[in-house]
Amino acid sequence: WLVRPQGWTRRLDTSVSQVEEHAAQQQEVVAQAKEERWQQRAEQAEAELRDLRASYRQQVEGYKAEVSQLRRKLGEARAKRRDVDEETLAAAHAAEEARAAAEVALAARDKEVRRLHAEVERLEAEARQGRRGGRAEKEQATARTRVLLDTILDATAGLRRELALPPATSSPGERVEESLAAPDVPGPRAVPDVGPALLEQYLALPRARLVVDGYNVSMGAWSGSSLEAQRTRLLTAMAPLVARTGAETTVVFDGADADTRPPTSQPRGVKVLFSPKGVIADEVIGQLVEAEPRGRVVLVVSDDREVQARCQRAGARAVASASLVGLLGG
Repeated sequence: WLVRPQGWTRRLDTSVSQVEEHAAQQQEVVAQAKEERWQQRAEQAEAELRDLRASYRQQVEGYKAEVSQLRRKLGEARAKRRDVDEETLAAAHAAEEARAAAEVALAARDKEVRRLHAEVERLEAEARQGRRGGRAEKEQATARTRVLLDTILDATAGLRRELALPPATSSPGERVEESLAAPDVPGPRAVPDVGPALLEQYLALPRARLVVDGYNVSMGAWSGSSLEAQRTRLLTAMAPLVARTGAETTVVFDGADADTRPPTSQPRGVKVLFSPKGVIADEVIGQLVEAEPRGRVVLVVSDDREVQARCQRAGARAVASASLVGLLGG
């Protein structure tokens, strides 16, 4: 630079190019090492998430068994309190103790579920930060777990309200009315007859799911009308029920033999599906029910025995079409 011999600019450009090339190589090495560290952290977080989910499922099953045992004990205690003699007094005392123990147990379960919920959210955040692509299946499994956890939380809160101590001035008749009015969370076992009133109680449960076999219901109720009139009447009647109960509702119509989908107005809160060409609505309903996690309240309205059997195997409760039509007001 000071002497400036012949060709000094070319030598200077060559030196600068070498320095820039060396710096680029260093940056590439650093970026590759950083990417490998993130990959390792993502794999470790995914392994921890799988182990933690497995342990959560085991704990949730244990909690369900404990809650079921407590409910059974409470029911036995309430039955014994119907007699007004020495045995009634002893049973009442036992019921109070069982209720106190149930409240303590439920408080502990509630705290544990909140802790597990927070832990799941933390691991999900780490997995999202470490790996952005190829996660469609993992996100679906996470959504199913979150729905099940939210369902357990809502059901636990409802159970705590049900186990609250009754007023001292209440009569035995009021306790009997409360026990009859309190809905039970439906499980996978079948109920022979679900009337309109009981159906509405099920739909009012936390995060309830309702799947309706559209043409199966409409043809049984309004067979004299056209298919378009049947669809319109069914969907119009469903809107107030969904608004009243808040249940997640899907109505599935058969479109296996149709080349086009007829225009249909979807009421607020009601999802309307047509089965793809060549696929009957029964198959779509089965897939919807089987996608739901075990433990969620899922009701399927259909008179088709194959649909009922498949949905019951998946843990849903089958409901006759007449019950829904009666609840909709005919």
